[in-house]
Amino acid sequence: MVLLKTATAVATGILTTGLAATGVGALTHADATTPHSASKAPSAQVRCAPPKKLPARLRTDLRAARALPAGQRGPALRAMREKALHGDYGSTAQRWAEHRIRHHARVAAHLPKDLRQDLRAVHELPVAQRPAARKAIRAQVTAGGYGATAQKRAEKVTAHRAACRAQRT
Repeated sequence: MVLLKTATAVATGILTTGLAATGVGALTHADATTPHSASKAPSAQVRCAPPKKLPARLRTDLRAARALPAGQRGPALRAMREKALHGDYGSTAQRWAEHRIRHHARVAAHLPKDLRQDLRAVHELPVAQRPAARKAIRAQVTAGGYGATAQKRAEKVTAHRAACRAQRT
């Protein structure tokens, strides 16, 4: 159990703050299910919101978290993730949170080693320096500095997020 919690904490810690650099968000269903990228299927409805079967309170909290300034989103989402994992939002939300952790671990396992190391290094920086470090990593990923696969994934996520923003307006 302790090993599982440690692995979970490491995987989600890397992904929650670090994968924002590659365009992958934390605890948002949109990144877990990207069935159609905006560039491949412009007429297809891109799934951006949590599934309707999630409790209304959790959907409301997710929307509220998305509306927060960037510096406040992470802590709000992490608190919501913990509540979901402990069953505070119900069993459906608990299963969804567990699924998201497994998904994040699978994504992290496929990242290039140097990207994973750089993302871990961001956690060692003072809080004030982290946004600039993430921005530099994001720029390097999108420029292909971590390889074509990471660059392609970042482009796919960026296109998906743009399609979701367009749906909300």
